[in-house]
Formats: sequence, structure tokens, C-alpha cells
Amino acid sequence: MKNPFCSKAFIFAIALSAAAHAAADQTFSQSNLMYVSAGNPDSAFPYSSPDTAAPDIETAVSAAGDGTVISVGEGIYPVSTPLLLTNAIHIIGEGIDPSRVMVSNIYEANQIIGNRRVFTLSNKDALVANLTIASGDLKAYGEKGSCFNITSEGGMVSNCIVTAGSCNSVGNSSSAGGHLDGGMVTHTLFFGNRSLSSTPAWDEIRAGVLSMAGTARAENCLFRDNGHPKELVTLVKADGSSCLRNCTIINSVLSNTNAEKYVVSPVWVGSGATVENVVIAGVTNDQGEPLKPAGTVSRMSHCATDTEEKVNPDCFTGSVTNFFCNYAMGDFRPAPYSVLVDNGVDYSPMPLYDFSGKQPRKIGRVDIGCYEANSPAFLFFVK
Repeated sequence: MKNPFCSKAFIFAIALSAAAHAAADQTFSQSNLMYVSAGNPDSAFPYSSPDTAAPDIETAVSAAGDGTVISVGEGIYPVSTPLLLTNAIHIIGEGIDPSRVMVSNIYEANQIIGNRRVFTLSNKDALVANLTIASGDLKAYGEKGSCFNITSEGGMVSNCIVTAGSCNSVGNSSSAGGHLDGGMVTHTLFFGNRSLSSTPAWDEIRAGVLSMAGTARAENCLFRDNGHPKELVTLVKADGSSCLRNCTIINSVLSNTNAEKYVVSPVWVGSGATVENVVIAGVTNDQGEPLKPAGTVSRMSHCATDTEEKVNPDCFTGSVTNFFCNYAMGDFRPAPYSVLVDNGVDYSPMPLYDFSGKQPRKIGRVDIGCYEANSPAFLFFVK
């Protein structure tokens, strides 16, 4: 299977934050550590050493009980059915580079096969961290979350790359990256996810990349280079009492062929949701015009957009050139003297670090977007 990052040269500024999930790991015993190594011919239960590691993640998950940490070695791990985490299990890729461990649906998006989600989390202590979740594909009616789905029972996705997810027009599915009814996604890059759905009959506010409901939270995430070759309504949907905070949503194109009927937007906000410290820039329609947030935008606070008018009085306007250090080169840290600097609002619990995992959040002076100013420009090249 080909790593989708290898088809083209990219520069990513990405989270490498063990801090986001270190606290949860403290309750998990090292005696409950399992190893996974792709295709290991010497695999032996209980998979307690790298030499006897399980050959795939499914084998380890089926043998793991509450409190187990599954350490996944470098490689590509194809899955044909969703990995369901109903126990308090942590699945963590080795090392600090999430692109080195890929868990991917093995079917092509154009195959009429049914649901090919990669992960479903349904336990408040379940964790997926430090890996790439790729190529999830949904075709069933009303299904949400192609690459991952977190149920109302909870769970966390942290320090991951979510990429190449797709929603097919068969069944009117949505949220090619992920869906949360509870739990949290943090310090995660959503890149290159696409919706192929074109008829929003069952949900006129359908999300293309991420949807949230219930008590779900998305914090310190970067959404870039996502798009829709067919008509969709919004990139990110925050509904219920969900929270979207300190995220950067950039460089995406949404089709608006039926704009008279549906409002196309980068973010749709429900009447009970909270959106704070979010920057939206470079998200346009087919004509290259900046798109505005939609829904109950009065629920947005201390946000920045590249639209002509502020979303709210406590929000800001600007452009990709004066928001970021170097937008063209993928450096999305706040530029010196940018309106993103020090103009966010505190919330609780505040993440310790920004998207880079290296720069502390400044209590009382938090910046807007997923990066704090002066964050180390951790860039890695994939060719």
C-alpha cells in the first residue's frame, strides 16, 4: 500500500506533542504493555516484547484489556473493518513522527463496498495517538466520520495525521475526517480529506471534514488542503454543546454550485456550541472568494477571518499575508504584530502546549489559532 504522503512533495508544520496525552498514560501500567510490528513472523502472545510483537493492530486489540498500552512500530497497517475500542486501551505509534505509523483502510474510495471507517472509539479512556489515520471511506446512509468516530462514551485522538478520508455520494455520508459525539481530538492535522457527496438531502448542514455534537471538543488542530469536488456545505460543523478552540482552518476550496439553496462555509456553528480562538483564512469558493462562517455566529468569540467584516465585535479581520509568518511556505505561526498574537481568550482546561507541542500556551495572553507566536517552526519534508 502506498503512503498518500509520498505522491507529492509537501511541507508540514505539525504537532509532535506527547504532552497532550501524557497525563492519561500515567494511569496505565507498563506491565500491560503490548507491542505491534507489521507482519512479525515471530509473534507470540502476550506480545510483551518487540521480538514477539503482534503482527497487526487487530490482534493486539482483541487480546487487550483495560489499562493496556499498545505500542505500534513503524510501518503501514491495512485494516478492512473498523478497529473498535470499547475498552480503556491506548494505541500509540512509536517515536514522535506520526507519519511513520499509518493505519489505513485497504479499499479504494470508488469501490462500492460499504463502511470502511478506520477507528471507532467508545470508552472515555480510549486513546489513539501519534500515528496517521488514512483512507477511511463511508457509503452507508447517514454515517459520519470516515477515518474515526468517537461516540458519546468518549475517547481521544491526539497528535495524529488524518488524511485521505472520503465520503461517497452513495448513502449521503459525511465527515470525511472524523465525527465526535463526545470525547476530544487535539493536536491533530486534517489534510487532504475529500467529500464525494453531492446531495445533502438528509442533512442540509453536512460537514465535509469534521463534525461534532454532544460534549465533543476539538482543540489545537490544523485543517489544511481539504476540499470538495462536489457540493458540500461546511468544512467543520460544531453542533450540540461542542467546543472548537484554538484551531487553524486554511487553504481549502468548497464548491458552491447550489449556493442559492445551501450556505457554503468553512465553519457552521450550532446555537449551543462554542467557537473560540479560531483563525479561518484561505478558505474560498470556486471563484476564489473568501467564505464566511455560518450558523449561530454569535457563539464565536475572539476569532479571526479573512473576510471584509468581523464576525463579532470581539473578533478580527486580516489576510493570509498578515496573519501568518509565511503562508506560502506552510509556516502558519502568528506573524510578529499579527492580530492573532495575545488576542485569544482563556478557557478551562487550557492545553499546556500549542500545536507544535513545544511552545506553552500563555495564560492571560493566549494567541488565536493552533500556534502560539514564537513556537519552534518544526517542519518536516515528505517527498
